[in-house]
Amino acid sequence: KSEFFNEGHVIYREGERDFKFYILVRGLVSITALNASEHTVQLARLQDGDYFGEVEMFNRGFRGTTVTTKSPVLCLTLDAEVFEGIMQEFTSLHQVMRQMSLGRSLTTLSSLGRRGRKDSVWQKLATHEANDVSIDS
Repeated sequence: KSEFFNEGHVIYREGERDFKFYILVRGLVSITALNASEHTVQLARLQDGDYFGEVEMFNRGFRGTTVTTKSPVLCLTLDAEVFEGIMQEFTSLHQVMRQMSLGRSLTTLSSLGRRGRKDSVWQKLATHEANDVSIDS
């Protein structure tokens, strides 16, 4: 489905639950999170053709970041059921998306400092259990 957001809109906030995967058709968004000192850290700026939300889809909807529009934004969205169906049908895509998700998770957690080391994804990466992080678990 398509969704339009005005500039300055928070698509989702860190700590909220949301079961959507977003493909950014047009516009600019900022991805932020709170660090160990509770200061906002900008992790990324995404634009036309980028996507977000896959990390949270693999983590059952828990949002570890905040996404805010920096311009008017048009997104295509997939709900959890459709996303999971696609991942199950296209196993090679599932592997690529899972690897991208783990990479983004590691980047985010590294940017956040000690607070991030308590995160379950960080714990699995640190103990070489990264393969356990998937929509199947």
